[in-house]
Amino acid sequence: MASDATERTDGTEGTDTRPCEICGRPIEAIRIEVIPATRLCQEHGQMFRKFGGEFIVRSREDKTSKENSLKKNYAGVTTKLTRNEAAVAKVRREYEAVKTAKT
Repeated sequence: MASDATERTDGTEGTDTRPCEICGRPIEAIRIEVIPATRLCQEHGQMFRKFGGEFIVRSREDKTSKENSLKKNYAGVTTKLTRNEAAVAKVRREYEAVKTAKT
């Protein structure tokens, strides 16, 4: 059961929201539910596509075989998400340029 702060009026449990790193508007609850590590609203998340996405995904196979064994056994794959900080800087610059052009 969720606390009162996270319950929605329609009776379903909600997700806490937080501001977008670029524009400061609240990030959509469904976006946070699907991508918990996101710091971007839907609009700015879409802008990241041209720079390779919000996250850089790296993966490696988990070995269960003995050291120096010729037989290689793999148990699964471990993935790691890293923020694409170069893309964050580029999108922030684009947003500021558009914002100042409107003024």
